[in-house]
Amino acid sequence: MCLKRPMNRTRPIAWTIAAVAVGTLAFSSIRMAERVSAFHRANPRQIYAFKAVTVQKFNYAGKPVTLTDEDDASGTWHFVVRYGEDELKLRVTIPGDRRLPGLLPHEDWLRVLRFAEATGSSLDELRAKMESGQVADRLAIVTRTPTIGSDPGSWGELDRKAWKFDFYEFKPAGGFDHERKSFPVKQRIKFSGDKAGQVPTQPEDELKENTWEYQAALMVMPPARGPNPQFTNDGLHAMGWTLPVTSTSMLALIGSLMIALAPRRK
Repeated sequence: MCLKRPMNRTRPIAWTIAAVAVGTLAFSSIRMAERVSAFHRANPRQIYAFKAVTVQKFNYAGKPVTLTDEDDASGTWHFVVRYGEDELKLRVTIPGDRRLPGLLPHEDWLRVLRFAEATGSSLDELRAKMESGQVADRLAIVTRTPTIGSDPGSWGELDRKAWKFDFYEFKPAGGFDHERKSFPVKQRIKFSGDKAGQVPTQPEDELKENTWEYQAALMVMPPARGPNPQFTNDGLHAMGWTLPVTSTSMLALIGSLMIALAPRRK
């Protein structure tokens, strides 16, 4: 009596899976590229070029600007800004070494920045636009204030969520525009019954990515103490279902090819 060996169907199945994975991978990759491209067209990335002011006397918008240090009657240290006929007095939140020249004693908490939007332009192109008057530079002061009463060198530096950032932009006609922002807070996932949802725990005044305020605030934060990426409003988030489908189909393709091309056993 002669017994026939059963036909090995593993390789045909593996080739079928590989073919399906290739088709799925091609489709999801195309859709992924389309979704990312559409996101960037609808949400163009804003890029700003900043230059820190290091001198204490200069002109802006045809008006003199002076930056000085003064102590009030109680001995509190203030950073005083005079812009034409307007004056701005800021309490020093993180005292530095007053023996240092210029604005160096204030580098831990304050920056004076001249900046302009540079989206789609190189630095040389931006400089040419500024010289021709196509783009006007802006001037602003950004400050960082830790928790009141905390030691700026220890707990005040670690407690990032308590930091406050003030922005004083010089108006060309005179005076200042002021706004205060909070350190960005990462969203938390909240489970309620059978449904899970992302609950916006961020304060309304938090720093928003893709703004000049966000980019300027990074300059007064200690090294490696900046906000963590959120990945909730970027190209990665816009991929949606295409990312897991592309990853899964790629793994399926690799696994099926390994099985289909494996050497036959004797």
